[in-house]
Amino acid sequence: MSGAEGRGAGVLACPNGAPKEPPFPGPWHVEAQLANDGFDRKLYVAGERVFGLLKAWPREENASPMPFEPPEKMVDLALRVGRAVDLEIYGVDLVGRDGVFGIVDVNPFPGFRGIPEAGQAIADHIAARLSEAG
Repeated sequence: MSGAEGRGAGVLACPNGAPKEPPFPGPWHVEAQLANDGFDRKLYVAGERVFGLLKAWPREENASPMPFEPPEKMVDLALRVGRAVDLEIYGVDLVGRDGVFGIVDVNPFPGFRGIPEAGQAIADHIAARLSEAG
């Protein structure tokens, strides 16, 4: 099974909304269950810099990902996710529509594929952290 479908994931349909307590141990794959506009928004974070990549969902064989400038609301969400899980270089995947998005994945070791500025942003962040450390 490919990563596009989730590895070891269970499927839970919740017609009356999400349960208050997890119904079974994770991991869960919720992406296919969320209302979406046909795109997966990948947010790549290096320190305070957030880059966006728009990918077709479900995956289309010949579709090319497109970089996009994430709106302030997405940038804020991505940075809050990093603070919540104590990450500084990471990825967050969002799916949704009409300005409402759900987080479907947080990746502590993303590839930053398709983001030309990523290498420099990562290097700048690491250099800044080293200089803070003295």
